[in-house]
Amino acid sequence: MDRGWLLGGVLAGTLGTSRTVSYRPKLTPESSVLLIGDSFANGMRPHFQAIASEAGLPFLAGTVINSTLDQWASSNWLRDKLDAFAPSHVLIVLGAKDAYTDRPVALVESDVEVLVDIIQGAAAHPIWIGTPPLPDLYSAQPLNLEVTQTIRDVAPYYFDSSLDIPRGPDLFHPTAAGYAGWAGTVWQWLS
Repeated sequence: MDRGWLLGGVLAGTLGTSRTVSYRPKLTPESSVLLIGDSFANGMRPHFQAIASEAGLPFLAGTVINSTLDQWASSNWLRDKLDAFAPSHVLIVLGAKDAYTDRPVALVESDVEVLVDIIQGAAAHPIWIGTPPLPDLYSAQPLNLEVTQTIRDVAPYYFDSSLDIPRGPDLFHPTAAGYAGWAGTVWQWLS
């Protein structure tokens, strides 16, 4: 299948980067992928599903709009799916809602560490997909860049989503083409 429609949604010529550019857990024909996260994950879900299906890889998603790090760090659903589905790769799209709260950064760091430990304890690779650039103010809340930086610093594998992703009317969430391009760019980075 021609994946040009996927990458067409992202206008930047750059792929995301990780802290360790030379190593990231690449997808193989034996991989299985679990996607977890918030509304950004929900928007990418159908695109990841289509790409995984084309690649013949098992795929499962659990997304909760407006969810936060602490909710996922204490999620029984996640633990159950890690046991039952046994993914090799867990794509995590979280942090946007947390970035607009006054939650102490130490708690954010702890939640990221708990999530990473849970996933690695299930013999899976935790791969954080960073948020695209966020507005300075959203729903009357100021952006706390310490939150996004903490996630970036703590996550063992991090995809930098500093891409020019087309946004919808709320100027926050991507358009359908933006989600498609973003998901395609992440998948290409992992392939």
